[in-house]
Amino acid sequence: MDLATGEYELILTYAQISQLGFPGEALDKNYHWFNHLLINPSGNRFIFLNRSRIKGSMAEMDEYLKDHPEKMRQGFSSHYITRAITANLDGTDIFPLNDSGQFSHFIWKGDDVITAWACPEGDPDAAFFEFPDRTKKYLKIGVTEMLVNGHNTYVPGTNYEWILNDTYPSPDDRKQTLYLFHVPTGRKIILGRFYEPDQFKGEWRCDLHPRCDQQGHRVFFDSTHQGDKRQMYVLDIRDIVKA
Repeated sequence: MDLATGEYELILTYAQISQLGFPGEALDKNYHWFNHLLINPSGNRFIFLNRSRIKGSMAEMDEYLKDHPEKMRQGFSSHYITRAITANLDGTDIFPLNDSGQFSHFIWKGDDVITAWACPEGDPDAAFFEFPDRTKKYLKIGVTEMLVNGHNTYVPGTNYEWILNDTYPSPDDRKQTLYLFHVPTGRKIILGRFYEPDQFKGEWRCDLHPRCDQQGHRVFFDSTHQGDKRQMYVLDIRDIVKA
């Protein structure tokens, strides 16, 4: 959409993506929706998640899973399949980057690589991987330090050497960890661990969702660790990423 004129153009449709070949079975009869659109730095290509599930109630879905346990490996454990798909900005050159059914938080590393928490196709173990666009290749990163899903992003101005990330609350003490990871050396620096009170659960939870300013000097994050409300906080990381 052109925000100045209001003119808009349809790029992709649910019907179109539902016909995109998927290993093992057709998805054209499923309910479909799109999530988490992200454009690369040059603005010529984007990635999005296509999620779909069989038609019917959640109870019917649970019964279906009992009869088809193999579907759990395709992402049906969350009642839907997740596919990661890339395309040109005009909707051409569509590529199914990941068809494992399991693909979560992601970020562009330059114009041609996506870093994501996911399962590679044919691999049951989730981890952080680099996925070169328009290929089926992948490379595991953060092997010993980035062991759980989080809201990962790159620190600007560091040549993609530093990853900013967080965790969900630990089941033991309900603390969320905020950290930096240095990809070349494998070094992990914990910026803080923040308690999330019990009342902040489910749809009321407060993920840290860390992000940087455009200079890569400061980290902003959301938290409820003071106990009574959601608030935004800031940390200065210049001495860390410039060291």
